[in-house]
Amino acid sequence: MKPELHSINRTAEFFSESELEKQIGHTRCDWVLAIIKELLDNSMDAIEQTNVPPEIVLNIDSTGITVVDNGPGFPPDAVEKLTDFDTRYSSRAFYRAPTRGAQGNAGKTILALSYVLNGKKGQVSILGCGVLSQITVSYDAVKQSPAVLLESREQLSDFFDSSICELPSRLPVIANSDDVNFRTSGTLIHVAIDGLLATLESHEINRYFRFATGYQLLNPHLSLIFKIGDKTQGLVRTASSMAKWRPSKPEPPHWHTPESFSNLVLASHRADCEANRDRSLRSFMKAFHGHRRNDAVNAVLERSGLPHGPVSTLIGKNGVATKPVSRLFKEMKSQVDAPGHSQIGQIGRTNCRKAFENFGANDSTFRYRNWTGACERGFPLIVEAAFAELADCTRDGLVISGVNFSPSVRNDICTEMTQALSDQLAPKWKPIIAMLHITMIDPPFADRGKSRINVDHQTALAISEVVEFVTRDWFKRQKAIERDEGKLLRKQARAERSKQQDCTLKDAILIVLHGAVEKAAGKQKGFYTARDLYYQARPLVQKYNSEYLDQKYFDRVIDEYEIEHGILKGRLRDPRGFLIEPHTGRKVPLGTSDVLDYEIPWDLYHTLIYVEKKNLVHAFEYAKVPERYDIAVIAAEGYATRAAKLLAQNAHRERGVRVLCLHDADPDGYNIARTLSQSSGAHDFDFEVIDMGLTIEEALEMGLQTETFARRKQLPSGLDLSQAALDSFAGVATEVVRKGKKHTEYRDCVRVELNALSADKDLFTEWIDRKLKQFGVAEKLIPKNETICQYVANRTDEHLRQDIAEKVESMLCVASKIDDAFRIARDSSTIENPQRVVQEWAEDCLPERWTDCCDALVEKQIASLDDVIHEAVEQVLR
Repeated sequence: MKPELHSINRTAEFFSESELEKQIGHTRCDWVLAIIKELLDNSMDAIEQTNVPPEIVLNIDSTGITVVDNGPGFPPDAVEKLTDFDTRYSSRAFYRAPTRGAQGNAGKTILALSYVLNGKKGQVSILGCGVLSQITVSYDAVKQSPAVLLESREQLSDFFDSSICELPSRLPVIANSDDVNFRTSGTLIHVAIDGLLATLESHEINRYFRFATGYQLLNPHLSLIFKIGDKTQGLVRTASSMAKWRPSKPEPPHWHTPESFSNLVLASHRADCEANRDRSLRSFMKAFHGHRRNDAVNAVLERSGLPHGPVSTLIGKNGVATKPVSRLFKEMKSQVDAPGHSQIGQIGRTNCRKAFENFGANDSTFRYRNWTGACERGFPLIVEAAFAELADCTRDGLVISGVNFSPSVRNDICTEMTQALSDQLAPKWKPIIAMLHITMIDPPFADRGKSRINVDHQTALAISEVVEFVTRDWFKRQKAIERDEGKLLRKQARAERSKQQDCTLKDAILIVLHGAVEKAAGKQKGFYTARDLYYQARPLVQKYNSEYLDQKYFDRVIDEYEIEHGILKGRLRDPRGFLIEPHTGRKVPLGTSDVLDYEIPWDLYHTLIYVEKKNLVHAFEYAKVPERYDIAVIAAEGYATRAAKLLAQNAHRERGVRVLCLHDADPDGYNIARTLSQSSGAHDFDFEVIDMGLTIEEALEMGLQTETFARRKQLPSGLDLSQAALDSFAGVATEVVRKGKKHTEYRDCVRVELNALSADKDLFTEWIDRKLKQFGVAEKLIPKNETICQYVANRTDEHLRQDIAEKVESMLCVASKIDDAFRIARDSSTIENPQRVVQEWAEDCLPERWTDCCDALVEKQIASLDDVIHEAVEQVLR
């Protein structure tokens, strides 16, 4: 049968579980929490556009999830846009500010989540500005399109009497309930998920409450009531206000790149055409920080050589006119200073301390650190961390991480944070509370669900610095505890060794293993690390054998057990390194669960390079190897873990990916390549590895810096070494005495590390290109013909539609009519005695400038002139 070219409707991405996971970046087990996060983020963004302290009620019952806030009210005209699954709408997508997110598909994914979780239809009810809007969505799998029904009405009494929502019409749990009447203020959003409450396990409820605790910690000015069935969590604000960048504030041009500024100009023009208007350049510029005054605008226009015309003068046949827009962008930045770090906001030491104290932290162990500077894109960056031990050491710990005052669903906003806490012996199951918060411009989210970010090298260094500082005392105490425990156990072992010689240490481990696994996995039979299992087994082993049990010997016995009896269910290995995808920049931690969840992508990379050192990632980024040759990189730490081997084998078997190994010119480096595909414990591995590591011959020929070292072990027997390698690695056998015993040590061995090569980035680039060509992988990935044809067809349709839209929009210029309407409405826009308003505002000493008060006054006045403006527009259009 001849293959046909089939069309795939993009809306299908919202209505299947697998595609929805890709859209939001979370698996099904996280969907309820993802909905909660989006609802809280949207409420906070809306409330912070006013001067009202945020108050939110969140309720989970048998009908679904309900959120109520005291914001300005959800506008009914915005509800209709939620039903358009073909277009992403966002008020912040083209702006660059430290916002909670600007993905533009949150509302649609919530609708789709309601549909998928219910199985037949989804329903979202939105009550705001005196209008109740109920959206019901189903999906036609044959047509691959949603069927959306939108009903709106202003009679609200029967809404609270129905079974749609179990919250009462009056909400006494909100302090200012008199202000929340859903006609002039306040929003209620209900996401229907039938029988939700009955499906929640106790550990899930606990997880949701802990997430709410983290959310309020990152937003100390928020009062939050969270109800799940008959359980209520009340979180009272610890700060009356927050000094942060509000969503409604004009953003500075300094936070844009030339490309994003051009995109904003084009998006503004497109919005003007859709609204049948043509705003002036002056109006466009006044929307930016520091460009409110006419003299500032006039100065910029004069220096940039642009006329006092409409925005459309910046639009050419093929998009924006590059040179005029570049001049405008440059002059706008030079007109005003960029806002400082104090204006973009941070949580701060005082707020963190109060939140930690409320959670039960021991205040004497509280540590806080912040780092201010700029990311590699040149935008302002604040990284802050706080840490404390819990007063009750039997409680579970809490780790909170977030960006721009919004926590991540799994509190693992980036790999660097998880790794830093692990290095400091501070995992989340310890009795600790830890917080990492990043304030940054235009966060580089790895997915539309805002679950993780891809941090650059500078941000990664800042994270490591602050986490290491706040956990320094904890790390020292944990090391001391381990040493003291070891001394005590060895003392006990010496005293009782003669009494307990019948049971060997290995036998004791195998006797208690089953019970230790049950304790480590917990009642929920969850995952557990090798160290969890060790700590559960160690006191049990002492009942049978008093010898000191260290982690290495214990792990070796467990590995042998798994070879004979199979893998222990739920046993995890901590991440040691990560995989970096080309083009997407996605980082996959090399932990057991992460690798098992990772789906090898189609048509993204054809080769995988295992690199034994994580710090070489930046040399690869400089050489642009992943992007130029469509190669994924595993940045590891020495010998390959089972997780790394499993990922390489899956890529090789499922997608035919070639596996290469890059290593130092030393015995361990050569052995890493040899053992990369070897079976490990109970895991069988079998895939081809191409050794493209640095050889000692290459290193000496290039004149790289060498170093001498001493070996305590003989060279691995399986190595096939050249004579030059033998000469360099053999060394001189020398008898040494350690702890009263004679040992053989091999001194004056010679090695060359990859860092000696990567120190010269250009030399490294030249060398890696040569090696890739030598092994036939210096090439681009070219997928099958059908894949290319389908992609080209889809992109052609998109570009054709966009080009046609731009041609139509260019014929709708109405600048003169806008000027006429402006003259008609201007007389009604005068504000009487604004000084009195500023004087009243000044009494509260808010962390704002007087111009912020004036801006809010102007916005309120313009909003009240909606009818006047509407009549003026109608008049000029007659």
